[in-house]
Amino acid sequence: MLQLRRSNISIKNDRWELYSNHDVVIGDQIRIDDLRIQSGEQEITVNSALPNYNDIHVDFKQLDLAGASGYLGLDDIKINGRISGRLALKNYQTKLDVALQCRSEKSVFVNNTELGFLFVDVDYDLVSQTLQITDATRILRQGNEAVVYGQVNLKDSLIDLQARMDRLPINAVGEFIEDYIQDLQGSATGRLTVNGRLNNPHIAGNLTVKDLGLKVLFLGTRYTSPEASFTFDDRKISMKDLTLIDERGPTYKAFVRGGITHHSFSDMYLDFSIKSLNFLCLNTNQFTGDLFYGYVPSRLDAKLSGYLDDITADIDARPLKGTKFYLPINSSGDASSYDYVTFAKVGKDADNDDDGTPNYFKLNMNIDATPDAVAYIVLDENTGEEIIAQGNGAIKLNLDLGNSLNMFGTYEITEGKYLFNFRGLIPREFAIDEKSKITWNGDAFDALMDVKALYRLPKPLPLYPLVSAQASSLDEADLAEAKRSYTTLIGLFLKGSLSAPDIKFDIAQPDNRAVGTTAYTRLEQIRNNEQELITQSGILLLLGEFKASDGLSGAMYGRSYISTVSDMVSGAVSSEVTNLIQKLTGLNNISVNLGYQSTGIESQSIIRNEFKVNVSTRLLNDRIVVDFGNSVDVTKDQSGKSTSSFMGGDFKAQFLISEDGRFRANAYRTNSMDVDGENFTKSGAGLSYRKVFNKFSDLFVNTRKKYKKSNKRDSNQQDAS
Repeated sequence: MLQLRRSNISIKNDRWELYSNHDVVIGDQIRIDDLRIQSGEQEITVNSALPNYNDIHVDFKQLDLAGASGYLGLDDIKINGRISGRLALKNYQTKLDVALQCRSEKSVFVNNTELGFLFVDVDYDLVSQTLQITDATRILRQGNEAVVYGQVNLKDSLIDLQARMDRLPINAVGEFIEDYIQDLQGSATGRLTVNGRLNNPHIAGNLTVKDLGLKVLFLGTRYTSPEASFTFDDRKISMKDLTLIDERGPTYKAFVRGGITHHSFSDMYLDFSIKSLNFLCLNTNQFTGDLFYGYVPSRLDAKLSGYLDDITADIDARPLKGTKFYLPINSSGDASSYDYVTFAKVGKDADNDDDGTPNYFKLNMNIDATPDAVAYIVLDENTGEEIIAQGNGAIKLNLDLGNSLNMFGTYEITEGKYLFNFRGLIPREFAIDEKSKITWNGDAFDALMDVKALYRLPKPLPLYPLVSAQASSLDEADLAEAKRSYTTLIGLFLKGSLSAPDIKFDIAQPDNRAVGTTAYTRLEQIRNNEQELITQSGILLLLGEFKASDGLSGAMYGRSYISTVSDMVSGAVSSEVTNLIQKLTGLNNISVNLGYQSTGIESQSIIRNEFKVNVSTRLLNDRIVVDFGNSVDVTKDQSGKSTSSFMGGDFKAQFLISEDGRFRANAYRTNSMDVDGENFTKSGAGLSYRKVFNKFSDLFVNTRKKYKKSNKRDSNQQDAS
């Protein structure tokens, strides 16, 4: 006889209470009377069945499936719902038979997708090792159902199961293929028979899915089909010819043929063909497309084949009118300091390192490009600086979702433009010469460019500002010619790698025939001086007129970070603004920087662009260093809508306590943004000490002692000599 006191049991942080108001008798018979285990609404009651106590009944109410799946370690699958029922241990002393009957109190959800009401009625005979499933075992949802019944003989390794479905929604299947397919819809009707040996069963059946709908995540496209029919056997899943309709409407179709071979539903091998005269193959944007994005209706002939863990798609495609294909050259955030990235992996595991497992998808495309398609090579997707082109070319694209994106072929531009957009504020449009081309020999982001483009100034310009400083020494004819206005063009030449091109400018007045005049000669001198040519081109692009040469600074800047025309112009213009302010204020220790920083916030699908003006100066013989500035924050969401806000001023000051600057007093106030895109302000003050050293021991050696030792060593060497 066993007396149970009220006790508590913890299972994975869940507290269960165990108690019984009656004694438990263990002997020739086991007598249990109202043994209870409770946790909140969940209750389990154990009783020995009268009259002979040969059976034990375990009744349960409101058992939480989410907690039960957690106990079983099913952390990747979230099952929500509550079940009630009875587990009966019959004839436990002689011939044990286990029977389970239960039902869900409400509809069961798998990973937030409704499965339906669940009913289970099974019986297991431990002697014969036979599991009997009655036709009361089913899933019921809105009058539609799936029923499973039959038996499994574990002793003889035999199976005989029947399953039937009647208009059962298939959206729950989408939870298991959500890495590839989203928003799966439709209802399934059919029958399936599984019988024979467990290790090699005979499988036969048919399944029809009505009103099929799905979205392919990688392509961003949604497809529908009025009906998809499948037949099953031991070696193959055959599909009746399927018509897929894209999201534009019933006239845009693709015809799919093929099936899946397998060995008892393992080693599945896909073999499908897809053909269409006009089918939407891509519909993504900058927030949903990692490598490339766009809107691509196409004529295609495709083949999909391979095992499930290594699928290959071979596609011959000709993009049709209305195609817009974007190839972004990703930046690290600062528009003046690009860090181009080669794609590694997409999908849910995009942040994980390659683990060496087989690639799960390869895409090989032969693209017959025509002027019907518009290609956008996005150099800075935040400010809109990009190459927009139409042309011809046979392009081969190899995409390995486990590794890289490679392209091969030459794209010859028949019409296009380079959109110069200085920090997103000042747009200018260069017309691309039709002889320009882009050639790929592997890495898609390392294409070779040979692009020529021209920008026509909106009004004719005189060359007079270039010689205004010497106007008093010019004769009347020379002066009159300098003041005559001509059509002015800025030439742009992009050569070399797409990710780090060699950018050159030229300035021309094609109608100006005044060769040998002072102004024309000065223009020729500028064209032969790279620094002056870049500066004058930048001034022309931003201000629309020439600037007097004596007003230009001689400051040089590095070219190592240059990746767009805006980057090159920014360096020149910042030095010219600094030069102008120095002239106006008489302060030589002052500099101005025009800054820009872009940050993408993926969780909110927005891009934040921050425009900055910073001024730095040194005072009191360079003993005080002051930096201050302001910024404007412009946010662009997924729909393209922009909002702006003033972020307040930044201030940094340093006072050099010691003349060498080693001891300093510091004060600052800065505005910044956290990882969620919220603005915050930091401020503070303090003291700092700086020391330059070549080795760690130098930190602890007194400089004067070190100097005396060095002098003493030199003196000893002189005495010895």
